[in-house]
Amino acid sequence: MSDDQIVRIEASGVLNEFDYCITFDDEVGEGRLAVIYAENGRGKTNLLRAISFLLTPTMESIETLIEVPVQHIAIQFASGGVISMVREDAFRGSLRLKVSSIPSVVFQDDESSAEMFGLEEEAELIEREFTVEASDFAGRLYRRALEDRREFLEYMNLAARQSSGALFIGDTRLAVPVGEEVSSESIGRSISRRPRSMVSRLLEQAERTLSRAAFEGLKRDSSGQGVYVDIAKRTLLARSGPSISNTDAYESMVEQISRIERSGALHENYGLISLRQVRGISQLLSTARRNGANNATLHSILNPFLVNIESQIETLYPAVRQIDTFVAGVNKFLERKELVYSTNGGIELRDGAARLLDPDSLSSGERHLLALMCHAVISTASAPLMIIDEPEISLGLDWQRMLLAELLNVTADSQVKILAASHSVQVMGVVPHNKIIQPTEVGGEIDAVSDGR
Repeated sequence: MSDDQIVRIEASGVLNEFDYCITFDDEVGEGRLAVIYAENGRGKTNLLRAISFLLTPTMESIETLIEVPVQHIAIQFASGGVISMVREDAFRGSLRLKVSSIPSVVFQDDESSAEMFGLEEEAELIEREFTVEASDFAGRLYRRALEDRREFLEYMNLAARQSSGALFIGDTRLAVPVGEEVSSESIGRSISRRPRSMVSRLLEQAERTLSRAAFEGLKRDSSGQGVYVDIAKRTLLARSGPSISNTDAYESMVEQISRIERSGALHENYGLISLRQVRGISQLLSTARRNGANNATLHSILNPFLVNIESQIETLYPAVRQIDTFVAGVNKFLERKELVYSTNGGIELRDGAARLLDPDSLSSGERHLLALMCHAVISTASAPLMIIDEPEISLGLDWQRMLLAELLNVTADSQVKILAASHSVQVMGVVPHNKIIQPTEVGGEIDAVSDGR
């Protein structure tokens, strides 16, 4: 498990009444999942918001955090670092924020930042804390004074290094943020232009995430640059002709091409590679003799090209797997329509007759489902904690039972943790008992995470 991964979250005094203890015990499968299940009025949403704000060290998040009715939260990372908040009463009073980190983890060869904190080489732990009041945000001058405080700056810097952030998905997840109702493309055009919906925006972001992953895979694969060099080298260094028999060369080419066609089918389906030339070669070989006189020579020429194609397929496989998991996962839910992806067309929705669909024409449940699946894809780019309040909103019973498993599938190759809060028995029905978190009354027995209190 990487050092910046969250392993435990302890919260006490939620609404001054309830305690929660959340653990993530693995990077894979259900170990990345925790689901809070509690009745209304137990502070689930407030807890999720507080966790999100605490993991996102910005002026705005701290200003909002101080209004959330929680007494204490401590978030522990795999490195041993902790980010915490504490105050005497959930509804009032000053808020003390603290971060404890391991210098060798958060600085990693960043000597300038380490010097800024005045660290000694042998330092085993660095801690920074500051206390903030609601009055610190009373106006611009107060906020500016807060920004100038050294303890505030050091806390923000260290917390940002320790935390990978959080993605909070609330019950208004389909609402377009105020001020963003009109797309940038419509500025200066007719005011009657229909604004882009949140689902359309999320589909575009998911498309960029998937395309970026594919592009990074192509950048990593530089072997194609050496194909012709390899061919020239083989030809120039050849002494007494090919070292492989014509029959063996034929069988080797046929086997290699068959392997490429099998392993590269999904890659080609999503437009990441083209196997047109490979299929053309295969067709020519199908009419050739197994022991043809030129097979060995042809093998020496084609092998570098085929090896390069196989290298591309292998390098792009993680991106293809993520694309296919997302596309197949969404299509498990949809009926009489489907989501398709290609590098040329991006993400598109089509009906049973292959006609293009506007995301806004989908049902409420379909739009909520797409929003959650897109958020899952987007979160893989930075591996944060994905926090979902009431994932069951607008989903039918079958979809509720399927949802969490598909979110785990979409994020399977990343280290994204999923923390959800739900009222749904259907959602809970597929969650292992040890991954269901229920509150205890304040003062109930709970293992403590040390945060220096």
